[in-house]
Amino acid sequence: MHAELLNSLREHYSLHPIGFPCTHSGVELRVLERLFNDEEARMALHLSPSPETPDSLSAKLGQDAENLQKLLDGMAEKGLVLKSPPATTSVWSPSSPASTSSS
Repeated sequence: MHAELLNSLREHYSLHPIGFPCTHSGVELRVLERLFNDEEARMALHLSPSPETPDSLSAKLGQDAENLQKLLDGMAEKGLVLKSPPATTSVWSPSSPASTSSS
């Protein structure tokens, strides 16, 4: 994964309530590189801290909702996003990289 993408992802997560601060050693970048592939990292950059539906993400990104749902389902299986049980439709929100690094 490119350093620019890793740094963008770290910065994105550092804005979330739990945060993901920069370290002198760069260990946080190695954690992110191990957890995310490029496609997942790019998707995570578009997620807000508030839960979002496939349709809202589809409108925001101009991508097919079904494909986004498949990607997000895979990310949920890895613990990268949280998937809320569907009332009528599923919603996803970011998970803290710090909480998934111990798995």
